Amino acid sequence: LPIVATRQGHDPSAVVFDTIRSASAKGIELVIIDTAGRLHTQTNLSEELKKMVRVADKALPGAPHRKMLILDGTQGSSTVNQARAFNDMIGIDGIIITKLDGTAKGGAILTIADELKMPIYYIGTGETPDDLIRFR
Repeated sequence: LPIVATRQGHDPSAVVFDTIRSASAKGIELVIIDTAGRLHTQTNLSEELKKMVRVADKALPGAPHRKMLILDGTQGSSTVNQARAFNDMIGIDGIIITKLDGTAKGGAILTIADELKMPIYYIGTGETPDDLIRFR
């Protein structure tokens, strides 16, 4: 699959714009944009994330069509605050939680899904693609 990348330090929002425009021009209907890991307490990275969402909408009205928050299951209850903050920031459509194979702290995901009224898309129970399990 084609990957759009730029040099280190380039504006991530410009990469988002270029990726969406390139996909549209080539007739590609699905684009996945993986943002750098960030904490909700990192103000500059939070503002950068908000900008990426705005720029995606400029590149293709209505984009991004789905925003998934990927949480680390080993973080326990701190993920609840993280989910709230990111939901307030950009509006999250659903959750993926990883690393459930190495922790008993994954229960916080149920609190997040209930409090924020959002679905859990997948759970990660290992390091291979087969370990990403669709949550129903």
